[in-house]
Amino acid sequence: MDDITKRLAEARHERGSGVLDVGDLDRSRDYVDACDAAAVCRVLLESAQPGGVYNVCSGMPVLLADVVEPSVSLAGGKVRLRRVDVKPSLKFVVGDSARLRALGWSPAYDLETSLRDGLQEHLNSADDC
Repeated sequence: MDDITKRLAEARHERGSGVLDVGDLDRSRDYVDACDAAAVCRVLLESAQPGGVYNVCSGMPVLLADVVEPSVSLAGGKVRLRRVDVKPSLKFVVGDSARLRALGWSPAYDLETSLRDGLQEHLNSADDC
C-alpha cells in the first residue's frame, strides 16, 4: 500500500502530473498495516516457538482495485488513473495467518484506516518539500 499512497500523493501534489499509472487492478494481495506487523513481532517474541515459521499476513485477499480506487477518493478525487501495460504478475497472492492467529494475534487496523493514514503521511511529506 505504501507504494500506491506515495505515488498518489506525488501525483496529487501541485508539482505532480495529476495522473497515477496503474497496471492490472484485477489482482488480489494480502495487506497488513505497519502497526499490525509491529504487533506481530511482539507476539512472536513473547509466544512463538523458537525456530518456527510464521507468515506475517492478514490471510485476507484484497483486490488491488479496492486499494487504488478508495485511495483516489481519499485524496479528493483529484488524480486520474491511467492504465499501463506492466510485467505480468500472479493473480492471487495471500498468506496463511493461521499460526499467528493461534497465538492470539489478529489485525487491528482496517484497510480504510491504513490507506487514509498512509496517504496523509505522504501528503504531509509532499507539502514539506
